[in-house]
Amino acid sequence: MPPLKEKLRKILFIVSASMISATSFSQTTDLQRFIDMEESIGLVNYVELAVIDSVEGGCWLNSEEIKQEVRLQLESNGVGVYTEEVIGTFPEITTLEILGIGRRLNNQLCAGSLVIDLSGIIGEKYKERTFVGLSSIYEALFFGYGSSLDSHFKNATNQAISEMLANRFKSKRNNQVSEILQEYGGELQDPPKTRKELLESLN
Repeated sequence: MPPLKEKLRKILFIVSASMISATSFSQTTDLQRFIDMEESIGLVNYVELAVIDSVEGGCWLNSEEIKQEVRLQLESNGVGVYTEEVIGTFPEITTLEILGIGRRLNNQLCAGSLVIDLSGIIGEKYKERTFVGLSSIYEALFFGYGSSLDSHFKNATNQAISEMLANRFKSKRNNQVSEILQEYGGELQDPPKTRKELLESLN
């Protein structure tokens, strides 16, 4: 899994000028084949979850607790969670990374930031639709300061996951997303394969 900060630097434009002419944008039938990545969150049914602790000085001690709470929160709202590498592209699978960065300062207080990023590896097309925009579907950034970052990061994560789930629910009303769910919703419910399962199937 590539470092989150690398992914944040990479802006993935799915549609380039060489692929789409100005004429195609003027046609409603063509426009109906494009879905903004932020709106596509309504297609998310499975995530590969990683919590990355890059905090020094004993400032973040509840990362595993946060990971389990996020898993429970997602699965309680119909999003399956994997904690091992999964094979597939969006929307069959997405990656949810929670990255904490920080350290203890000279005054013995802790300072840090938490980045929460939901993103997908985009194929060329999905069911004749093209996803347009950035590779990130949802992003949130929080800062914390105090004797510990535990409560700051826990509250920030709860807030971000709640917002992400609310966006997912709202996105299902998007015309393009709704159309895909009606036609292929059952297919998107099929669990993806982990790398281990794929290798075992090849033996």
